[in-house]
Parts: sequence; structure tokens; C-alpha cells
Amino acid sequence: MTSPTIVPTRFQNNDTDFLKVKRDTFGAVRQVSDTVTVPTATAVGAFVGLVPFQAGARFIIGSTSVHITDIDAGTDSLVNVGIIYDDDTTHTNDVDAFSSNSTAGQAGGFIAVDETTGMTLETTGNGWLALENQANITESEGTVTFTVGVVYD
Repeated sequence: MTSPTIVPTRFQNNDTDFLKVKRDTFGAVRQVSDTVTVPTATAVGAFVGLVPFQAGARFIIGSTSVHITDIDAGTDSLVNVGIIYDDDTTHTNDVDAFSSNSTAGQAGGFIAVDETTGMTLETTGNGWLALENQANITESEGTVTFTVGVVYD
């Protein structure tokens, strides 16, 4: 099982989060906006949960959908934005489906979408749209702010 280490305060970081998903099975886009705090000393490889989802979710994410403040005192922070599954044995995580090796955490800024996989990705199980702290233990507390669209149809 892949679980985020950190989630927005309105979630419990357990399986009840998947029951709180707002879904419209007729294809309507639901906008999800929130913030989550990334603590100092967040480990390399840690996941920050942004949006929990159920099977069949597709995401609408652009290059101004996810913003991160400065979490790095130097120039070695890298983050990814992708999909992690609650059951990653049956389903395959794609931790950089939308963005890979973003340097936005080095000085703060928007995380550019640079991967095409996420454009056509339909999730196959319950999980999280998540930010991965790919490289470097965070050296200062930061905030991830996001607005993304979620579609089920």
C-alpha cells in the first residue's frame, strides 16, 4: 500500500478519505481546491496527498494548478506530481504522471506540467493525486496550494 505521509487537514489519512470523494458519474467536472503544509525535514520519497480519488477518476491539471512555496535552502529539491494507489500491488503507481523533477520547491513557484501520461490517465483503484518529495529532505516548512478538476464518467 502506498499512502501519503501528509494530507490536507480535512482528511484523516485512512480509508475513510475515499468515502469523502465528491463524484458525479455523468462526466461533470468537480473543482477541488485546498492547501497542505509540508513540514520541515519531510523525508525523501515522502508523499503529500492532495486529492483522494476512487476508481475511474481523471484529472484536469495545468501548469498553474499546483503551487509550492520554498522548501529548500539550496538548489537540490525536486518534486513530482502523480498518482499513488491505496493498493499498489494490484494497481501501478505513476508518481510523475503530470510533473517530473520539478525544481519549483527550490525557490517557490508553480509546478509545471511536463508529462503527457496524466492527460489520458484514468485511475483503476482508490488512491491519491499526490506530490512526491523526490529529492532532498525539506529544509523549511512549505505550503502546497492547488486547484484541480476531477471527472468521473
